[in-house]
This record gives sequence, structure tokens and C-alpha cells, in this order.
Amino acid sequence: MENRPHEVNDCVHVIYIHMQDDYPTSRSKQIQERQFEFSFWGEFRLPKTPCLGEEISLEFVQQNVRYNRGVVTRVQHEIRPEVQRIIIYVHP
Repeated sequence: MENRPHEVNDCVHVIYIHMQDDYPTSRSKQIQERQFEFSFWGEFRLPKTPCLGEEISLEFVQQNVRYNRGVVTRVQHEIRPEVQRIIIYVHP
């Protein structure tokens, strides 16, 4: 029996732009709900993964409706049986 590595051939980038709340108990519920309304989440197939500290902008997202730009604060990789999900957290 051959012992070959599991092959994952698909990759998707998930971009999540949101306000970070390091002190969730210090904010009012209304402020938290408003921030959630402006947050953005979407899946993409990018040619390159943005790195920590890089600034990204999604020009097709209406700025007055949702956050559409910011700085990459965290990159998380999830390996699933068929796909690698790269989750990119962005602070506006």
C-alpha cells in the first residue's frame, strides 16, 4: 500500500472586514449592532494571499453601505478534505 499525501486542489479566500472589539463588555449593544451592519464578508479566488499589515480595498463594495477597505490583521488557514480556505481578517 502506497502512503501518498492527501491532495487538496482547490483554494478559496474569505475576506472579513470588521471593527475589532477587544472590550466587548465596554461597548453598548447598539454600537455593536451598527458595526456588524457595516461589516463585510465574501469569498474570492485570489492569485495571491494578502499578508499581515497590507492594506486591501474592495472597490466594488459601496463604501457608504459596508466597510470596503482596511489593513490585514490576521490570516487563518483551514484545510478541508477538498478545499483550503484562507480567512483574511481586515480592520477598516
